[in-house]
Amino acid sequence: MHHFFFNTRLWLSLESRLIGVLLILLLPISNNAASQERLLYRYINENGVKVLTYSIPAQYTAKGYEIVDSSGRLIKVVPPELSPEDRAKAEAARAEKEQLQILDSQLLKRYSRVSDIEAAKKRKLAEISANINILKGNLVNFNKKKDKLLSQAATMERNGQPIPDAILANIDAIKEELAAITDKIKLRKEEYEEQTDKFDKEIARFMIIMPANQLNGEEK
Repeated sequence: MHHFFFNTRLWLSLESRLIGVLLILLLPISNNAASQERLLYRYINENGVKVLTYSIPAQYTAKGYEIVDSSGRLIKVVPPELSPEDRAKAEAARAEKEQLQILDSQLLKRYSRVSDIEAAKKRKLAEISANINILKGNLVNFNKKKDKLLSQAATMERNGQPIPDAILANIDAIKEELAAITDKIKLRKEEYEEQTDKFDKEIARFMIIMPANQLNGEEK
């Protein structure tokens, strides 16, 4: 009995080793078969029909296609190539996004709260308004000077006296100054509108990019 039990154990050990060797020998064959499995290409032809083949014509590669295995399982999706126009649009969109990120970063560095932007807006608009008022005051003063010189010239003309060249030159100079002041007022008014729009946009953007908890904290 002891001898039979010993032979059985020996046989089981040999059998186990034999199975292990067979598995090792068969593994490369299995891997090689898997690696040699041919992949298929799925694309749309010129007639709008979906085609599944082992190769894809060159004229269809730019339109995008799919790579699948023999079971139809999707391996990879190759997107269509962008046209020069679409590539330019994508690049422009990328550049715009990067620029917006820079502006957002600068906005968060300058301001901590919406009220900070509103205060800066108030200061800037007050500065522009003060400058416009100064220009308007200058406009009034130069108009008075012009009216005075014109009155003098009219009196001389009624009395038959020649109008001095100095008076005429001063009138022309004042008219040029009045035109220049009027242009400056116009530009400052345009700047007022531009700054108003700029600060309003910054407030709107700040409320988007600022974390909601901080905005809620400010409201309290």
